[in-house]
Amino acid sequence: MDLLKKWLNVFLAFLLTFSLFAPAAVQAVETKGNSYTSTENEMVVNDNNESLTDPTISTTQDTVIIEETETDVKTNDVISETEEVGCLPIEIRIESWLETLIPLQTICVETFDSDEYGLEEETPVVGHAFLQAIEKAENSKITLDDFENGSNGTIFIERIGDYGSFTMESGLDGWLYTKNLTWAPEGMSSEPLEVGDRIDIYYAANYLETVFTELSVDTAKVSTDENVTFTLNEIDINTGVATNSVEGATIYINGKATDYKTDSDGKAFISFSEEGIYEITANRYESDPSDLTYNNNIIRPVSVKVEVKEDKKVNIPINKIELSESSPITLHVGENLQLTATVLPENTTEDKAILWSSSDNDIIKVDNGKITAIATGSATISAKAGDVVTTITVKVIQDSNETTPTISEAINTASSYLASISAEPKFGSEWSILTLARSNYSIPNDYYETYYNNVVSELQLKNGELTRNTYTEYSRLIIALSSIGKDSRDVGGYNLIEKLADFNKVTRQGINGAIFALIAIDTFGYEIPQIDDIEVQATRENLINYILDKEIKRGEPDAGGFALSGKTPDPDITAMAIQALVPYQNQPDVKAVIDRAIVKLADMQLNNGGYESWGTENVQSAAQVLVALSTLGIDATKDERFVQENGSTIVTAILEYYTADGGFAHPKDGPTNGMATQQAAYALTAYNRLLNGQNALYNMSDVKPSDFNNSEEEPTENPNPGNGNDTDDDVPSNPNPGGSSPQPIEKVKLSIIISSSNKPLPTTEIEVKNGDTVYEVLKRATKKYDIELSARNTDMGVYVEGIAGLYEFDKGPKSGWMYRVNGDFPNISASKFKVKPGDRIEWLYTTDLGNDIGGGFDDSKTNPGNNGSSGGGGSGSGGGSKTPEEQNETDPHESTITVKNQNGETKVQLTLSDWIVKTQNLKGGNLIITDETGTKIEVPTSLDILSLPSDSTIVIGAKHTAVNDAVAFIVELEVKHRNSTPESIKTGKEYLKVTTPISDLPKGAVILQIEDGEYRAVPHKIENGQVIILTKSGGTFVVRTDDVTFSDLTNSPYKEEVEFLAKRGIVAGREDGTFSPNEPITRAHFAALISNALGLYAENSGQFVDTEGKWYEQDIQALYEAGITAGTSKTTFSPEDKITRQQAAALMAKVLEYVSFKSETTSELTFKDSDQVYESFAESISLLNSLGIMNGKADGTFDPQGELTRGQMAKILTRTLKIGDLM
Repeated sequence: MDLLKKWLNVFLAFLLTFSLFAPAAVQAVETKGNSYTSTENEMVVNDNNESLTDPTISTTQDTVIIEETETDVKTNDVISETEEVGCLPIEIRIESWLETLIPLQTICVETFDSDEYGLEEETPVVGHAFLQAIEKAENSKITLDDFENGSNGTIFIERIGDYGSFTMESGLDGWLYTKNLTWAPEGMSSEPLEVGDRIDIYYAANYLETVFTELSVDTAKVSTDENVTFTLNEIDINTGVATNSVEGATIYINGKATDYKTDSDGKAFISFSEEGIYEITANRYESDPSDLTYNNNIIRPVSVKVEVKEDKKVNIPINKIELSESSPITLHVGENLQLTATVLPENTTEDKAILWSSSDNDIIKVDNGKITAIATGSATISAKAGDVVTTITVKVIQDSNETTPTISEAINTASSYLASISAEPKFGSEWSILTLARSNYSIPNDYYETYYNNVVSELQLKNGELTRNTYTEYSRLIIALSSIGKDSRDVGGYNLIEKLADFNKVTRQGINGAIFALIAIDTFGYEIPQIDDIEVQATRENLINYILDKEIKRGEPDAGGFALSGKTPDPDITAMAIQALVPYQNQPDVKAVIDRAIVKLADMQLNNGGYESWGTENVQSAAQVLVALSTLGIDATKDERFVQENGSTIVTAILEYYTADGGFAHPKDGPTNGMATQQAAYALTAYNRLLNGQNALYNMSDVKPSDFNNSEEEPTENPNPGNGNDTDDDVPSNPNPGGSSPQPIEKVKLSIIISSSNKPLPTTEIEVKNGDTVYEVLKRATKKYDIELSARNTDMGVYVEGIAGLYEFDKGPKSGWMYRVNGDFPNISASKFKVKPGDRIEWLYTTDLGNDIGGGFDDSKTNPGNNGSSGGGGSGSGGGSKTPEEQNETDPHESTITVKNQNGETKVQLTLSDWIVKTQNLKGGNLIITDETGTKIEVPTSLDILSLPSDSTIVIGAKHTAVNDAVAFIVELEVKHRNSTPESIKTGKEYLKVTTPISDLPKGAVILQIEDGEYRAVPHKIENGQVIILTKSGGTFVVRTDDVTFSDLTNSPYKEEVEFLAKRGIVAGREDGTFSPNEPITRAHFAALISNALGLYAENSGQFVDTEGKWYEQDIQALYEAGITAGTSKTTFSPEDKITRQQAAALMAKVLEYVSFKSETTSELTFKDSDQVYESFAESISLLNSLGIMNGKADGTFDPQGELTRGQMAKILTRTLKIGDLM
């Protein structure tokens, strides 16, 4: 610790010195002023505090409305006590990590003395400007109290607000400044000021890499729907001149982030549909701004303004054409490919017709976008609309039947190529050795011995230390040595396996290190030796968990795949992670990760069967995917997930890189490349081994050891050989192994039910054999009907974790699978309950420990789960044996903390360890905070708390306040930890429930949440003087009494329901004051209203391609994440389609399911047109009919495919919210 403190002191001293000679930081102080009199050539300021050198032009930003009246400059009384009005006008702004603290503006600087900050009144310096900006600036978000100085006798900004030195874990962050867009030679206390200087003070997350930027706009006044071009450039702070374009920056409009991003030219094209003045800026973060680890950003540019006025005659030109394929394209002679072109912007007034042409019709012909390969060569295809032309290059090669080798031929020629370039194999030839050995390529007898001896020499030369950082060197070497039967525990006297025992060193390279270490030790089933004096001992378990924890968006609905960094799955790393995890796929969590990774790989596959990484197609990516699939036992040329509609596969894509000299190229049109040849060759070898029924590439239990030592310890048998061909689950085996199989004798009825509207397996007759158990029947049925099943062994029997992709805890801490036989819930594992002919078996998904499905347990008796428990045989809902301590708990679902209300506030702060102590013995449920006033806060224990840093503090509270003279209360649910801005915690699928008494509540009061100055709906009820809200996060909640109505509701039968929803902020009318209750409603609009009513938030980007960039994208995404909608397909929602009555019924049923509503009633469909109801909607309509939510039409029909109107929407949504106890 002392050494760390010394290092910090040295580093701070460096920063202080740096502040004296480079951009620096300062603290403000109240001072006595000494005026500065400007000359006649100096700038003046107008009423808007904008600096003007010309009465019609603003020098601070691209403004739209220019104030032409110049006024006198007045001093700030806080800074100056003199009566003189002379001062030094300069421009200044302050930019923090997440926001602008002081926008660019002109202030008049007055000088003063300050020994503490090294300032003198005789000379105006940057320090004077900074101090006074905090006091004088308009629209400032900081005060003197927000500033912390890091030095005495000079100015060094240690911190402003939440950000300062070492806020980022990189240690390269802090506050800097520039003068006139360039580095200043002096610190703030010394750098002189002149009239008109511009000072930019900003927080840099990494002062070595942060980019200073400037935003410009091509026009400041436009018409509605007219395209405006914004350009973002990097400013070279050595010269102050714009240089490179800034790509990928997010555009902010009026302070809010949008989906617009700058392209490769730094440009963003935006049109505005409504009149107004819009303020535009930009920013770009490497990852989520809340990630303070190694994040970085550009410096937010000064905003620009655009004035938009309506002009119905505006011409909107075409500015871009996007093609469905990227350049270059490779086709075989005779092949066809349909290109599509998208003209942008969508609202262009020009003709969108595309004129297609080919630069050489003898090579490529094009007809309305369909290109046909005529002869070998290259040609350019052009698509033109208006004055815009987009091109794509097409290369035509000979038909694959003429030039493509067989797999065996390709392996043989590639092996020959590798042997020729590694004629004297040595350390570094590992992938060639692996390829040659595993392909059984004929090689001279002494070839492998030569390699081995050269490796020994290398180790001895380096005293056994091949590397200090990249431990994949050892893993790669172990893999190669295993392939030729060499014992890696004794290579010239050195034990290479010991090198992989240090977990921290192995994982220093991130996921790559863990992947290759796991593959290496599993080649021969090596045990990892226990080594003293290392911080963390590597084990198979922690290596596996390390990889699993790196899954992209782990724990989120769209989780899957892996990458070296970032949040976008990469095919190479995803495939290699699969290769390492295959031997452990009998573990349910590993199996689930592999399955999700396979889905991601299928989604990433290109039209030609190949893959691209970092934006470039390459053979290496395809090779890794082929190895992964082959290791899993998946034939990549036959599995429909990996066969494109044109017949292309991963194998055909790899063979496109085959070269005339027998190797493989990189890039595709380039020369033969050694690395490309290695990876392509061993990938084809892995596939060939699958076809021939041989062990997988890295499962080397079939290699005859040629040089194992004579020690007592031999390599253990690989517990999970990983040849990918054995897919049996880790569940009880046949009770009669080796004997004759029991013959089918009778049948039972089996059903699998998630909800009334979701039945993976309706009641179905299943054959049973003598001695079958409930679990064996389930396993047989799920296999027959291709339903995913996940289970594991326990001491009490088999535990069923997941069916049909739904697992325990997926729907809350009380959720999981249970089973029922003939109406009863047995108290033993499903693997121990034997069935008899005629039994009725039901597998049911519970969200409330069985209470919602009739299988609950009295807490005074044995808890659910004893002796293997009800249902699956695991813990809680669905099983698991409990400890005696657990059985004796009197309140297994709640833990209450009682606090004293102070000044109207109920609040508790829990350290991470406090949270664990309070919640660790709960069986799901809530942590309750309460006080003597009757305020109660119920926090779901399913919050993702354990992933937080160890120094985290969880803040939970509720406080009465006032907003604009209205009664209000603030709810806090956030986490704080050292050097970090407090972060709001969202509750995911659960609600935070807050009950608080409010005296003298006015009649007709409702509760709305205020967010960014706007009101939004929140599920709530008001009962007996108490307000009860259900929210997904903390926030400010206001009591409102405003009635809302619309001019066309006077005689409408839906008036009451529409006004009910409107008052609660759920619906809004037209701009003309009407509601149009008889007009049909779209799927998008209905989805948005549901999301609004439930108070949902989207955590991820849009699932559906047809909602991208639309106003309703996040609302529909929120419904998808909540499990309320799955869209019309995996990637589409059909948002603009009118919603039908049966679709609406299904959504309302899903809403009730989401809030765990339990219905005791059902009804048969007796409508005249019941036969027209789709089977998938029948149960939903039956449920809503029994509850009185949708009762059909007056003529006795339901009209399932009829369009739902806006008024009907209001009626069924209101009824659903009331029945679901949400309003």
